Amino acid sequence: MYYKVLKEHTVTFSVDGRNGTLSARPQGGSENSTGTITVEHGKSVTFTATPTEGWEVDSWTGVTPDTSSPDKTKATLSSVTNTTTVTVKFKKKQAVPVSDWEALRTAVKNASDGDVIEIEQNLTYNISHAAGKDSIIEVNNNITIKSKGSDKCTLDAGGKGADGGAANAKVQSIFEVENGKTLTLENVKLTKTEKYAVYVAENSSLIMKKVTITNCKTRYNAAGIYFNKGKNLTLTDCTIENCKGKGTDSSGGIDIQEPKEAVTITDTTIQDCEATVNGGGITLKNNNNAQCKLENVTVQRCIATSGGGGVYVKAGALSITGGSFKENLAVKGGGIFVDKGTSAQACTVTISGTSAKPVDIAKNEADHGGGLYNGGTANISYAKFEENTAKHNGGGMYNAGICSMNGV
Repeated sequence: MYYKVLKEHTVTFSVDGRNGTLSARPQGGSENSTGTITVEHGKSVTFTATPTEGWEVDSWTGVTPDTSSPDKTKATLSSVTNTTTVTVKFKKKQAVPVSDWEALRTAVKNASDGDVIEIEQNLTYNISHAAGKDSIIEVNNNITIKSKGSDKCTLDAGGKGADGGAANAKVQSIFEVENGKTLTLENVKLTKTEKYAVYVAENSSLIMKKVTITNCKTRYNAAGIYFNKGKNLTLTDCTIENCKGKGTDSSGGIDIQEPKEAVTITDTTIQDCEATVNGGGITLKNNNNAQCKLENVTVQRCIATSGGGGVYVKAGALSITGGSFKENLAVKGGGIFVDKGTSAQACTVTISGTSAKPVDIAKNEADHGGGLYNGGTANISYAKFEENTAKHNGGGMYNAGICSMNGV
């Protein structure tokens, strides 16, 4: 009786550094990520490298990447005949430079998750160069778009401005974020849109850092940002100004509808925006009770023809920490309007300052509730109501709901 002894070899595999993972699948076996496998003599091993978003494969040692894998994420040992060590190294993806609107559109369309696109100069949408396409650049991957240097580059949609007449029908939004993806904008200016500067679709997200949105108008939901059942909205050190709603129910700066996870707006100024009905600066309908926060936000000189010249809270909760609400104008709640909500979804606003630096609610005007109109629940700690006026009731505040105050 004869027994065939199978010769086996140890194959060790690992990542040289960080920013990704490496797995191995021996011929006839299953995927393994433990770092060491035993392989029968003469059999093959296929390796799969998975970079962290924003990174790519730099190099392999101990094996050559497959020619069928242009991104070098696949490599194969075709015949293992001795102990072998395989490593892969990752590198950060290089930014893709663009210098005109259509090049930006193409770069966004061809991008992969984690790609960075750098704007090299001011860009203006040009109908004659767009081959029949409107101004909208659709975002379907997790990408970052930013100015190449320290100077803020402008993306001009080619509209007539907040107070101008009608533009060509092809002039609409600049960015629309779809399919659950995240757009990150850094150090850019968006201007002269006729629909939205940025539209964020359901389950998608927007991150903005040092971004200015200015001189836009709309007949739709909001001239600046329309966040339509998105997941996360994060604004840091941004300015939204001179954005005006012109439709029958258009907000000015930002319209946030039913966010799924979190809204965080920090160190941001919203000014000189107008709504045809509610929410000159910000409209919030927080039906999902997502965590919504304004931290050190300034809302000033915004106008609504009905409720909330500065901020209009339609449903759910909003937390305001620090900041100021000044010189806003509305029929109800010149600075802030808190609606009563419904029996299923009440409105609650928590306003929190400190004794040294209270939230500043000043010089707002309304028919009712110059500084604040509360129809829901307002919890106020350390706020300063100063020089607000009302034609009828409540120059500083009109309370038609439940209110608690401390240090006011």
